[in-house]
Amino acid sequence: MANSASLNQELAFSTDPDSTAHWLDSSSEADCRSLLTMLNGVGAILTGTGPLERRLQRTLRYLARYLDLKEAELWSYDRVQHRFKLAALFVRGQGRNLAVHFDRSVSEAEVRKLGRRGSRSMGKLELSQLSPQGLETGSEEAASSAQAFYWGAYPLRMERHPLGMLLLWRDRPWSLAMQEAVEQVARLVALALGHDLAKQGDRQKPEVRLRPWLEKIRSSLDLDAILAAAVRELRLVLRVDRCAYLWALRGPNGAMQLTVSHQDSRQPALDGAFTRAIAQGLPSLLMPAALDRADSSTTSTLPWTQLTHLLHHPDPQVAHWAESAGINALLIVPVQTASGHSGAIACTTTSQRRQWSSDDCEALRWAADRLAVAISQAELYDRSQAAVRATETQFHELERTLEDLKKAQAQLVHSEKMSSLGQLAAGIAHEINNPVNFISGNLDWASDALTELIELVRLYQRHTHDHDPEIMAQAEQMDLEFVLEDLPKVLHSMRQGTERIQGIVASMRNFSRLDRAEVSSVDLHEGIDSTLLILHSRLERKGRQNRIEVVRDYGELPLVECHSGQLNQVFMNLLSNAIDALEDRETDPRIVIRTQLMAANPAIDGSDQPSKPGVEITIQDNGSGIPSEVTSRIFDPFFTTKPVGKGTGLGLSISYQIVVDRHGGKIACESQPHKGTTFRLWLPLAVTDRNH
Repeated sequence: MANSASLNQELAFSTDPDSTAHWLDSSSEADCRSLLTMLNGVGAILTGTGPLERRLQRTLRYLARYLDLKEAELWSYDRVQHRFKLAALFVRGQGRNLAVHFDRSVSEAEVRKLGRRGSRSMGKLELSQLSPQGLETGSEEAASSAQAFYWGAYPLRMERHPLGMLLLWRDRPWSLAMQEAVEQVARLVALALGHDLAKQGDRQKPEVRLRPWLEKIRSSLDLDAILAAAVRELRLVLRVDRCAYLWALRGPNGAMQLTVSHQDSRQPALDGAFTRAIAQGLPSLLMPAALDRADSSTTSTLPWTQLTHLLHHPDPQVAHWAESAGINALLIVPVQTASGHSGAIACTTTSQRRQWSSDDCEALRWAADRLAVAISQAELYDRSQAAVRATETQFHELERTLEDLKKAQAQLVHSEKMSSLGQLAAGIAHEINNPVNFISGNLDWASDALTELIELVRLYQRHTHDHDPEIMAQAEQMDLEFVLEDLPKVLHSMRQGTERIQGIVASMRNFSRLDRAEVSSVDLHEGIDSTLLILHSRLERKGRQNRIEVVRDYGELPLVECHSGQLNQVFMNLLSNAIDALEDRETDPRIVIRTQLMAANPAIDGSDQPSKPGVEITIQDNGSGIPSEVTSRIFDPFFTTKPVGKGTGLGLSISYQIVVDRHGGKIACESQPHKGTTFRLWLPLAVTDRNH
């Protein structure tokens, strides 16, 4: 195979001064320098870049300048049609333009007419030497227009294979040095043409011709897409009328049967006829023997079916089958995958002149090998995808199980914490309640006794006229009048403080019912108020200018049968979130709590449940709100919009489970950024214990 490096080396050798030394001595120094410059220039042009046609055209112009040519023509030899075709042309002025008379294509017989007596033979082509010559072409027009000129015809060969000819005309005789130099030029041009033919030969190799096809089938692992691309691209590359892929399957009797799975044709109207003809069965003469062998993983050594002129086949069965299929030439190459699946690539034409060349067979066999690999890869991919899908299903099952375990663990931990909090609250309430009750019980007696003592002091003051100086001094020192006036106020404040402590103790005792699992009739307002009392310090916002205002808009509610401790937990989560949302609000922070009795359950969560009475609880804040893109995830476990360290993402998830799963209720969130958030709860009036 010729390549660029070898071409450069050969051209360098051809223009080496040593190879031209035998004619240098017979010419002047100036002529020699000019001819050597010409040879070097031709070599540089032919080894340059760009299409060969352009380089050949530049070569002729270059020769015309150095040799003072009237016309220069370069003809390439078509080995298929056995004719010479004009590849490059240069005409100075009017010129002879022999190409016009040859109509840009001449036969070998016409070329032989260029010979003249007294010319030196150079094979089929001739080299004219000294005398002016005319041109015989068999054309009267050409003969009548002939002028006297000196011409030369130089054969272009490579290893005895004709490549073309170089025809040159000038109006002065050729010197010997010129003739020898042009022979060197002809050699250079022949090398360039040979190199180009070698590259064309490389392009005819299957791996080159079918590279785009191979890239197409490699771009997908989908078997249907691979086979569709394979038959489409092969038909275009091989220039056949139809290309089809046939699956080979064993019939009930064990015989191999072919069926068309994919085809591409120039005549889609005949697709049905071809498919039916294949389905009816190939004549035994046409069935590749390789399709009966399923023990091979490659098609490289498997025989193929290669037939032409089927419509005139001596076997009537074959001719009739070919007519029904609409084909005249058939080429079938088996495809055997590593997994044992058998098939075949079938190429057909309707042309009477199509002959399957060795290049066609080699290309299709090469394609069959690659297609077998592609099919195996697609089958392996399908199996791996099935395994992946099964693994993904198992993974999702494990993921759901893990999610359930996390929820259960979170619920358990949270319940344990709340239960511990309830027990702690109950213990603290009990310890505080006893001394508070003692203080509260004695405050009544102390208040009565203090009132009597004050009245007694006032009587002494009214009925004693001679005041003892010592008594007066002591009264003035202790500011008796202030004490008598302020002491009742102190007792009143103590009573209020005691009542406040008793209220807190009552709330703690109410909240301590978190660990109760049984259903009981509960006043929901009491649970809300108890939660607000526990959150009192957060509502006050110590060190801030404005406390959070709580607006209670309570309706008339009956007692609700529920898990009271669990609902208190829901109220704690929702109210705590509302307080967090108001953290950055400095003006008019507000939480509005509304309750009302509903004759039917509202569609607050978009669900469609049977209508039944219940209660609706709305907790609304005017805080920062929740972005719309995360509202749908607000009840997901471990999802939180709070900064790291300020939320676990469990509060709302557990609240959802308590309301929906434990009580058969509904809970929904409505929010607008910078306008606030509203949580709506709906609970049935009576709930069946759903803990188990």
